[in-house]
Amino acid sequence: MLDGIARLVIAGGVALLPFFVLPLPWMAVSQSKMLLVVSVVIVAGILWAAARLFEGAVHLPRGALLYAGLFLVIAYALSAGFAGFPTNSLVGQGIEQDTLAAVIVLYAAFALTSVLFVGHTAALRMLVHAFAIGLTALFAYQMLYLFVPAAGFGLLTSPTNNILGSWHDLGILAGLGLFMAAALFRSGIFIGYWRYLLVALGALALFLLFIIHFNDVFWGTAALCFLGWMAAMRSNMQSDSLSFKDAALRPIALLVLSVVLALSALFGTSVWDKFPESIRISEIEVRPSWQGTFDVGRQSLGAPASLLFGTGPNSFIREWGMHKPVGVNSTPFWNTDFNFGVGIIPTSVFTAGIVGTLAWASLIFIVLGLMLRFVREVRPLSTGRTLFGFLLVASAYAILFHMIYTPGVGLSAITFILLGMLAVVVAGDRQPRTLSTASVKGATLFAVVVLLAVPAAFAAGLIGREIASNALVNKASVSFNQSGSVSDAHAAISSALAVSPRNDRAHRAAAELGLVEFMQGVSTGTDTDEARAQLQQTLQTTIQHGLTAISIDDANYQNWLVLAQVYGSLADGSVEGAYEQAKENYQRAFDANPNNPVPKLRLAQLAIARNEIAEARTLLTDAITLKPDFAAAIFLLSQVEAADGKGDAAVQAAATAVQLVPDDPLGWFNLGYILYVGGSYQDAAASLEQAIMRATDYSNAVFFLGMSYYQLGRPDDAISAFQRVLELNPSEAWLQKGIEDIRAGVTPFAETPAEE
Repeated sequence: MLDGIARLVIAGGVALLPFFVLPLPWMAVSQSKMLLVVSVVIVAGILWAAARLFEGAVHLPRGALLYAGLFLVIAYALSAGFAGFPTNSLVGQGIEQDTLAAVIVLYAAFALTSVLFVGHTAALRMLVHAFAIGLTALFAYQMLYLFVPAAGFGLLTSPTNNILGSWHDLGILAGLGLFMAAALFRSGIFIGYWRYLLVALGALALFLLFIIHFNDVFWGTAALCFLGWMAAMRSNMQSDSLSFKDAALRPIALLVLSVVLALSALFGTSVWDKFPESIRISEIEVRPSWQGTFDVGRQSLGAPASLLFGTGPNSFIREWGMHKPVGVNSTPFWNTDFNFGVGIIPTSVFTAGIVGTLAWASLIFIVLGLMLRFVREVRPLSTGRTLFGFLLVASAYAILFHMIYTPGVGLSAITFILLGMLAVVVAGDRQPRTLSTASVKGATLFAVVVLLAVPAAFAAGLIGREIASNALVNKASVSFNQSGSVSDAHAAISSALAVSPRNDRAHRAAAELGLVEFMQGVSTGTDTDEARAQLQQTLQTTIQHGLTAISIDDANYQNWLVLAQVYGSLADGSVEGAYEQAKENYQRAFDANPNNPVPKLRLAQLAIARNEIAEARTLLTDAITLKPDFAAAIFLLSQVEAADGKGDAAVQAAATAVQLVPDDPLGWFNLGYILYVGGSYQDAAASLEQAIMRATDYSNAVFFLGMSYYQLGRPDDAISAFQRVLELNPSEAWLQKGIEDIRAGVTPFAETPAEE
């Protein structure tokens, strides 16, 4: 009975997984998917373990797949141990597939599927049906939402979103769904009305493939269909003794699909262009290239030990910061922190080292060996053999995309469940290996296998805790952005820390929010002892959160940046040692991410605040060397040069800044002001006019435009400009006097600094 319930839990999870999402604005799709996976693993794992204790026996499917998957867990455990079991390698934020906990949970889903369904043909058929139901529901919902967004039931916030993850993920799964519909239509697994489900699945998947339009998915699905056609044709010829023509025509649908998809990869854009604008999906994907991935890996694996065990699970984001190519800074994604390289499996080559590579290789070679076995066997395409062929190429297809791409949580979970189903089919009618408590050896192995459920449940619990904590951080961010309420955001972050006290992201958020609260307290005044005490308490708590984040993960440059920002806000001399602490922490952030120019920019801002012009110029030059188109640094450099009396250099830097960000009114004002101070009134007026075109109520720009007009001998235009400033600032009486002075032929604002 317990096994039966566990099978229903697995089947229900498989049916729900493709389209499951919690309709909360602060819960990411990946978080929803992973919560479902860990819930299924915990419930099914407990039921399975309880059943084994009652029965006194464990039944394991015969075959190497189950043990190859266990090798992957062992490899990640060794890698995490070599790295010192840091939090980021153990569990991360709960949604990364490269952590030890995630690998354990994914393997648990794989193992539970295989041990619960082995020898139960009807239950396995139910699981395949559940998978088809889940895919059809996902594709139907997504199609409905694309055409009628109001029918989305609040699950999504934009017609360009989807409830699986990325559009690439959805395309990959659509390709798999299309192949499933074509390959299993005559298999005997779907009979009667169930075949209508496959028709709907195939039609929806095919249409989505054209809407999503990813070339690698077209080629991958074309290869799937072609391999399916080849296998069916060969079986028809050898087992059913059909002629080549008859054998090739029987599965002709697969060949037609293969040709259509291959042509779509070559010429599909012309078809895609015919779709209505509202349903044309265009997604920009950004991830490191093959070259970038292996460049980072080569620099990370210098020591023999790291070559063997890697840099630690989920460490790519850290190693990318340390070793990313400087050329990345010339792209729009220069400040993006990547959790993975070009693909999940290539990333594990250096995060888990040689042992991780061997683990993945063993899994891949076993699948390839099964494909060779399938090809060499001369057997008719029975129901079981057709399912074997489908699961075999479907698993290979999913693994392939883990090599060339970084799928989301949902697709990774589906991949491991497919492998579990494949292990069941590979075992076939062979009796499972039974470990019984009747003998000492059997009892020992029984205990080991059952106890493996403990780390799986523990890992699932860790992931669930981190997801809940990070979701509450998201809630704090959404709440603050919507209402500006510090108290509501503070309550959400406090809950996040109560759930997971060692969540460095939550501590960073608490430090950032504490800084906002501190600045609000300063602005409202500190006239009473109570207000001063409250402000001091806020400051101490804020600094402590920053220090705690660093103690949790001192390799994360963002933790150093946040603490430096806190100290930097106090570096005006009001707090002793704040400047030195800010400077040191910004330097530590740079050391952790040496090709990121942001810490240099922040250090330059500190130097400017202390009027250390030469040091600020050096720091800004360093930042611009790292990123030649760093507009913020170039803008600040122009002000540094102007303050140092280097007019030509200031103009050059300011002009470069507006070329880089031509729609920024502040940049045009900065250039106009520098030109005005330098006496280039004609050019100053032209620049200030550009600023006003982009921000019509920009008082400072209008004022200096008026001054430029006056210097150019255009008093009427100057008066019009000053009148506009007066409209924007009616309480500034000195503006009216300036206007009257111009009309009287007197130099305006003779006693009023121009900067006012």
